[in-house]
Amino acid sequence: MRMVSNLAMVQYIVLMCFFGYGCTKNDNGSDIAQSSQETNIKIGFLKTERGDYSAGDQVKLESFIIENLSSTPVSISSVLVSIKDFSLNRVLYELELMTDVEIEVEKTHQVSGRSIFTIPSDFKNEPYGVYIRTIFSDGSAKEFYKTFFRVKDNQTLLTYKIDKEDYNGLSVYKLRGGLSAEYTIQKATASFASAISHTWTTPIESVVSTPDFLERSINYTVDFYNEAVGSTTPIETVIISTGIPGVQYLAKNMKAIVLPLHYLVASGTVKEAQTILDQANNTGYSVYGTIGHDFSITNTQSVGWIKLLELPEQYKKFINDHQVKNVILLGHTGTNDGETAAQKVADTRSKYEAGSLYLMRFSGDASDGYLEQILSDYNRTRLSAVTKVADWEAGIIPEQIDGFSNTLKAETGVTVTSVTASDGVHLWNLGTYTSLALAKKNQAIFEVGGPAVRGISTNQYMLGNPGYESYIRYIPFLYFAGISAEFQYDNWLGTKIKSAINAYFPDIVFENLTFWTNRLDMDVLLRSKGLTVRSSNYQEGQIWNLGNGINSLTEVRADDIINTTTPSAFKSWNESLQYLDVSDLEDISNRFPEIVVTAK
Repeated sequence: MRMVSNLAMVQYIVLMCFFGYGCTKNDNGSDIAQSSQETNIKIGFLKTERGDYSAGDQVKLESFIIENLSSTPVSISSVLVSIKDFSLNRVLYELELMTDVEIEVEKTHQVSGRSIFTIPSDFKNEPYGVYIRTIFSDGSAKEFYKTFFRVKDNQTLLTYKIDKEDYNGLSVYKLRGGLSAEYTIQKATASFASAISHTWTTPIESVVSTPDFLERSINYTVDFYNEAVGSTTPIETVIISTGIPGVQYLAKNMKAIVLPLHYLVASGTVKEAQTILDQANNTGYSVYGTIGHDFSITNTQSVGWIKLLELPEQYKKFINDHQVKNVILLGHTGTNDGETAAQKVADTRSKYEAGSLYLMRFSGDASDGYLEQILSDYNRTRLSAVTKVADWEAGIIPEQIDGFSNTLKAETGVTVTSVTASDGVHLWNLGTYTSLALAKKNQAIFEVGGPAVRGISTNQYMLGNPGYESYIRYIPFLYFAGISAEFQYDNWLGTKIKSAINAYFPDIVFENLTFWTNRLDMDVLLRSKGLTVRSSNYQEGQIWNLGNGINSLTEVRADDIINTTTPSAFKSWNESLQYLDVSDLEDISNRFPEIVVTAK
């Protein structure tokens, strides 16, 4: 192991160029210096023993192969591993792994795994690239980027976390990291357990990249559910879905658990995101990915969505262990081309093929500027032409629906139903429709003490407490805060949602309902129309933080459960309900044809 002098490296390259060799800076296997000797080789899949290390830990490289793709034997005088920082692309350490390697035509040579160096105390908490450099017997050389590892400390978030707190006997779930998909896990658990939950911490904590990010996330999801609801507790229905806002209400109204079909990760380089995909696809998972900026976090840090093309073994085991009878596949099918403009990282993979990666162009022509500031290697990345890609937050593609369905029916014996819509907004309204259907199915219970529907909770984006709202006989109106309150009222709340309420309960007068708002512009608009409005503390959102009093929406609602009933009575009420089943979803589809329910 040795620290490499940048000056020495420059001198080496200059000398090679001086003696007539062509030089290039491509780090994905192109020549540093070329000669007449054939040097067409391939470095096989390579990973470190772990994806993350702390100061003082030993980094171990697992074994890998070198394959001769030339038409003649290849003679390698030295095989070296280099560690680089991604930010400046500097070589920080280099170690010679072996010398004098001869590989016959169409043969491979295995390089044994070994510890390569110890993390110094001055290494920053960031990702570091692992490169293999081969120097051939004629002095020419090639360098291959292969993987990375993450240096971390105790504060580093490597996957999302859901903490649990007890509030006077009421369980409160609190999400750290992740976004919409991970949020649905928290919300589904809270509803299933007759608990309550906030949205996520503010500012939103980023889940940083490691090559094994996907496996970590899947394992955490299954382990979390098993601890929260019991490792063998029967679960009637599982929903496999994106993080579309309506899914949290579908889960509550079917008493279902949500297994995400993608997970969110922050990635400062295209290399990190591509490595996550490559490691997943080389270790038993089938995935593709998208990456871009997200205004809900920051414009200076990327977010990537790692998306399952096949069901992981952990999901199938979970479904079997919990004796699941029904699986719902939920998502926006959009157009044939997809829902969001994107550019594919240029390679030989076809659209949605395992390992393919797309850079999302959320901001049109301004996207280049955003992508350049969030991905340090953006300008060194070859991209295909602009296309459209599905499955950012709402989308599900036919390959996922068909593949998941076939696997589930063959390996679990469940009944599979897809619930889709051609426009994502209809799946937001699914929250309203299923909440109304639940109230209708349990009308005798819901009408105790008053009408079955007594108010509407106007929840922008992901806000909401499905179990509590159902208990107080409120239905949700889910809307995107980036569009004006006037548009939302004129096109949805005062029209489509009003009509849906009367379809289930003709005697309910929309104008007599109470509207519980959690955004100021909606509050002002509804008051201007003479409607009864209950306001929230708009500065606090739904964050759980009792240190500054009972003021956020979630805190107020939890306190209401404690003061008007008891956690056990709240749970008993939920358990008295007859929850929705597939036939109820089919009825919803008949009432609202934009919701497409299909038996698979």
